[in-house]
Amino acid sequence: MNYKNIAQQIIDNVGGKTNIINAKHCMTRLRLILKDENLANTEKVKKISKVISVVKAGGQYQIIIGNEVKYIFDAVIEILGLSGEISNNLSSNNVKKTTLLNKFIDFIVATITPVISILIVSGLFKGLVAILGAANVPANNTMYIILAGMGDATFAFLPVYIAYNVAKRKDINIFVAMGIALFLIMPTIVYNFSGIVDGANSTAKEPIDVIFANTIFESKIYAKLGQMPIIWPSGGYTSSFIPIIAILLIVSKLNRFLKRVTPEALSSITTNSIVFFVGAFGGLLFIGPVISWMQQILNYVINSIYEFSPIATGLLLGFFWQILVIFGLHWSVVPIVILQLASGASQIGAIIFLPFVSQIGILLALMLLERKTIDLPKATGAFASAIFGITEPTIYGFTLSRKKLFFLSCLVSGILGAIAGAFKLEAYANPLGLTNLPLFITPNVPISENTNFWVAIALSFGGILLAFGLMLMFYKVKLPEKAMVKINAFNSKISNGYSNFKTKVNNYVVIPVKTHTIDKLVVAKSNLKNKTQAKMSKNNIIKFKKPGNYLPLEKVNDQAFASESLGKGIAFNNFNNNALIASQDFTVVFVAETKHAIALKTKTGIDILIHIGIDTVNLNGKYFKSDLKANDIIKKGDKIIEFNYQKIKEEGYDNSLMITLPTKEQYKDIEIKETKDYIEMRVK
Repeated sequence: MNYKNIAQQIIDNVGGKTNIINAKHCMTRLRLILKDENLANTEKVKKISKVISVVKAGGQYQIIIGNEVKYIFDAVIEILGLSGEISNNLSSNNVKKTTLLNKFIDFIVATITPVISILIVSGLFKGLVAILGAANVPANNTMYIILAGMGDATFAFLPVYIAYNVAKRKDINIFVAMGIALFLIMPTIVYNFSGIVDGANSTAKEPIDVIFANTIFESKIYAKLGQMPIIWPSGGYTSSFIPIIAILLIVSKLNRFLKRVTPEALSSITTNSIVFFVGAFGGLLFIGPVISWMQQILNYVINSIYEFSPIATGLLLGFFWQILVIFGLHWSVVPIVILQLASGASQIGAIIFLPFVSQIGILLALMLLERKTIDLPKATGAFASAIFGITEPTIYGFTLSRKKLFFLSCLVSGILGAIAGAFKLEAYANPLGLTNLPLFITPNVPISENTNFWVAIALSFGGILLAFGLMLMFYKVKLPEKAMVKINAFNSKISNGYSNFKTKVNNYVVIPVKTHTIDKLVVAKSNLKNKTQAKMSKNNIIKFKKPGNYLPLEKVNDQAFASESLGKGIAFNNFNNNALIASQDFTVVFVAETKHAIALKTKTGIDILIHIGIDTVNLNGKYFKSDLKANDIIKKGDKIIEFNYQKIKEEGYDNSLMITLPTKEQYKDIEIKETKDYIEMRVK
């Protein structure tokens, strides 16, 4: 795959190198901050290979790509002439003013998101350890110890990972920042200043003092510096991220000041030494304890909200989670999950784990119901990603454009979240996808008695079945327009509201009709006694004023039209006019209820089908306008139909306009002649 070519196309279509202020990525999105978003050609960006969609949110221009975003991001950075070390802060001086929430999310994306991948990998090993524990494998088993170490290492040294990312963003020496983090989790510091007992020391340590007893701030003191107590947080600094972020944000101000006032020759040694001392010493004695108390308050508030009504919390968070994903705001919840995991388990993580299964169920049903028309390779790829918890390809490729399906997925997710709250479901690491289900195994509880695990299993597969079943019950299948259904329709009344639908044509005429809310092609055979062939003469010229650029019919992105199954004809795209204007007289044969298709007849009896967009019947008339009805006469210069081609495109539909001659018995061939303003079909 030529990722560099894709990256170049992205850069060119967002306004070029000079329009990019900042670039970063999360697990599925390339996140750009642009000087002027108006310079970005969003429609062209959406058409680039590997691009699923584009979202403008949080002050960012977010290009949704999926699992391959890392490779495209690297190619973007290479083209911009930057290194990975500074790619997350291309030009912080030029970043646009934005809201506090946007700044917070942007900071989370830059500092915490890059760590998520290794946390998920570590979670897989923690899941294996949970399986071994449930199978009564002893904790001193060699393989158990190795796998446990692989699962715990990332969480134990989480402050170091976070320090690395904060340092890059705040222009602190990376190794100084990592050194501060390592100091706080160094075994010597931990064993001397906390109640944790060294493995070599079997004697339990007694605190020399207790402050803030019987409050959420209660802290046991195990050492003093002179008369100053060294306060060690109850959870320590391993597996934490808020204290190290706060310490580095504070010393970043000092770092910036020292760089400004220190002579350049001494800056490297002097600045780094002072920053390291203040960060380590100040973090241990002052900043760390205060921030840890604030962290405990936050944890208390979160737990109190959850405990007030676990069911309501699960319902609301489950329902709105995918909406947060659309706008890229879901990363604001990730710190809460990590904060809870530092205490052993996360209820919030368990709730937000579940929405992906609703997308799986809906996509599976969609692949079954629309198996003859769905883009199977695209759907299969989206399904594979969803299995591993990455739902953007499903959301943007299939459910979001079908708004009712997206709402259904939110509804199912809300139900699953409420049930998870009722059972107080917990995740013991950061779960993502069906492969992470072992992360719900409660440690040291046999599998047969592991209620938490079996509830997670039931909700995951039950959620897929629930979404799948609701789709089968309520989704009204839109058959493709090439599906032919024969009816005896002359002088009959169509049951969905079309009355006196008449077609006075010879042989077979293909016309789109809305029947029982299913868009079908009705083959209507006339019973006229006097059958006469349409006069083939020089008068059989069908002329239209061009509403856009001429597009050969075989290039239309729909097989029914491109294969000429609906007759020979012409098509238009890249419109400059929101209306199709008649350049000769016609008689109206039929107007679809949804206004997206009209059947006409020329004075010489040639049948014409006008169809706007692909699958636009799903819009239910939105963005189309026509007051015509059967038997109306259209005069030269009249508007045949008005359509908002921009809005149709924004809804995710191909807005090409097709004009065909569906009754093939009326002609042998057509000759197309194009002028500056008009296009003609000469019927032979």
